[in-house]
Amino acid sequence: MEGFNRISMIGSLVEEPELKKIKDWDLLAFRLASVSTINRKNAEPMKETCYIDVSLFGMRAADMFPLLHKGTEVHVDGRLKLDSWVNKEGQKQSKHCIKADNIIVVEENSPIGGGLVTSASFEQPFE
Repeated sequence: MEGFNRISMIGSLVEEPELKKIKDWDLLAFRLASVSTINRKNAEPMKETCYIDVSLFGMRAADMFPLLHKGTEVHVDGRLKLDSWVNKEGQKQSKHCIKADNIIVVEENSPIGGGLVTSASFEQPFE
């Protein structure tokens, strides 16, 4: 049976996004922080922050770039991917990231008035 890999996250950009050109493709990359509140029985609620890297390939990456800045709140929809590599010391490293299909700016004071700014990747050229 084939699995279903979808992830949807709302959070804020931790730093300024990067726009890179890889071959003929635009790549938008940023780090997202999402804060959840965990209600504990007979205790104060606890805040938990999840940080994850997000990338968007394709024609719309360059369109989204000027709308995103450190602190911008976004809704990201895509698939979870495990990236792995070997570091300079020869050790295997890995981390989860989101390969975005859609990015929506949800911040009220966004440059274009807040709300529904959507971007969809045209194609994912790299795994």
